[in-house]
Amino acid sequence: MGYRVWQSKINLDFPSQNQLELRRLQFNSKRDKEEKIDIDYIAQTQFPHSQKNPDYLDTGKREEFLRNNEISLLKDYQLRAVKKIKNAVIQGNERFL
Repeated sequence: MGYRVWQSKINLDFPSQNQLELRRLQFNSKRDKEEKIDIDYIAQTQFPHSQKNPDYLDTGKREEFLRNNEISLLKDYQLRAVKKIKNAVIQGNERFL
């Protein structure tokens, strides 16, 4: 795709058991079945309308725009992993390795 990720961020804050249980109770499987997952899946949470930004639309400025706004794009292997988890959720699985 030609995009590069400049920094990988490590998440050292793990959710508590109560937070995990609350997420399970609030889980919306219908939304998750219909939710589109693409290379910009995380970017949409970081900068929801980034794809409409003129600097993103200009392919010559896109990499600089992503870097300046610290927007992360999924790598190919990450995208495949997220899609596999999504498919497992659709099949009713609740545990993932």
